Amino acid sequence: MRLFPQKGSVLVFSLIILSIILSAAITVATVSITNQRSASSTGKSVQSYQVADSGIELALQKIYKGNHATLSAMATAMGGGASCAGGTISKNNVVGGNIKVSFYDNDGNLVTCAATDWRDKVVRIKSEGSAFGTTRVVETAVAAAGATIILGVNPTCPGGQQTLSRRWTTPACSASGGACAPYQGWNGSPTSCESCVDWEKCHICYASSWDAVMCQS
Repeated sequence: MRLFPQKGSVLVFSLIILSIILSAAITVATVSITNQRSASSTGKSVQSYQVADSGIELALQKIYKGNHATLSAMATAMGGGASCAGGTISKNNVVGGNIKVSFYDNDGNLVTCAATDWRDKVVRIKSEGSAFGTTRVVETAVAAAGATIILGVNPTCPGGQQTLSRRWTTPACSASGGACAPYQGWNGSPTSCESCVDWEKCHICYASSWDAVMCQS
């Protein structure tokens, strides 16, 4: 009767144990790498979204506070090498990324850079923000000449005036886990759930407050 296993059996048993440990280590490493890539992708997406929103803010500031004869003149006023071509203003180095802001009329056509009546034609702008190889797009309505902006806490347009857009400040997230990071800026749509802590479970994010409203008679 043998009291101890043969040496060959011990070797085989040791190899089995080492294989199990190695498989577990590989699995943990794979999960860790996947999570890091997912976090990096989400961070890049959020950054490009912020760049796109900055393009909206910059364009609206020039529209409502400037007096530019053409979109080309507006691009020049933006500085930093901004230029206009085909109804789209391009500018680099905007909060760490690049923007392309396009201006559309009521028929969905691009307004030309040289049009002197652009202010009467533009009703919508689209900002494309690019950062770290990721691109996001933000759109908003533009009030025609003579529109007003009312500031305050959740301000509303007076009776008889149309609400064109709101400048959202604090969104809320009705999620079964996680909360959306605040999205700020002129935007008619809710903030993206990609900024949630647990975005896979975040289904409905909506802006709950705003500090400005754009009105038109």
